[in-house]
Amino acid sequence: MKPFVQKNLSTPIMSRYTMITSRKNKKIVDITKLLQRKHRQRQQRFVVQGLDIIMTALNKNLAPINALYCYEEFKNDTSEVILQRLHSAGADLIEVSDHVMQSLSWRDEPEGIIVTFHLYDTSLGTLSDRLSNQKGLIFILDHLQDPGNVGTLIRTADGIGAEAIILIEPSVDPFDPKTLAASAGSLFNIPLARTGNVEELFQNISSEVSIIGTDAQKGTIIWESENLSGPTALVLGNEAQGISTETVKYINDWIRLPMPGNTESLNVGVAGGTLAYFWLMAQHK
Repeated sequence: MKPFVQKNLSTPIMSRYTMITSRKNKKIVDITKLLQRKHRQRQQRFVVQGLDIIMTALNKNLAPINALYCYEEFKNDTSEVILQRLHSAGADLIEVSDHVMQSLSWRDEPEGIIVTFHLYDTSLGTLSDRLSNQKGLIFILDHLQDPGNVGTLIRTADGIGAEAIILIEPSVDPFDPKTLAASAGSLFNIPLARTGNVEELFQNISSEVSIIGTDAQKGTIIWESENLSGPTALVLGNEAQGISTETVKYINDWIRLPMPGNTESLNVGVAGGTLAYFWLMAQHK
């Protein structure tokens, strides 16, 4: 049932809606399901928590569907303005009770608002022009499975001004709530595509681009590499298996980070960020 809107439009927007108090309400059940990838695909929407991430999505003109808020948790100096903006962007505003919001929340410190947005196209074709005219850095994540790693790398790519990030599937879903949280909203700032067709991916990359693989055991030590200036595709492999056999044949060069200590390798999110900043420094030499 759609929340009732009072006739008096001068009433603050947060007090105009009837409250959902049951976790068994169909809207609540459907939104809870969005924590699972299969239901995000079925419903063609994803769920966002965290006001900064929600505002980033709105600033990038993503289309909101529902905005669930808890009056007591979300009431602050800017809440009316934020809800009005969501409403103007097409969101169905739904007030929920505290215990319903708690059941929906996956954050340690929920801010009293959760928004669902329409999924958008992340097929490889959306990057075809960008790949054929690449001038900077792109990230290629080969079968990564950890949401935290992928979110961290998306945030890093955004931070250094990378042109795009590509996930070779099967991989973690970039719209997973944990990925979104780790990306701190950067998912909405950087072009991203997903593909399971490795051959098609590398056929789309310009021949002028250096395709560089990373491996803890082989390749040139990062600061000795002479192939980091100019257009580059940085390939980062699966957390356990590394770069797949199918992808290896497209690698032009290998680089590595030296490990003079006791550990053999770094977490892929940390390693990818370190390598990317070496690339960025190489552009300014």
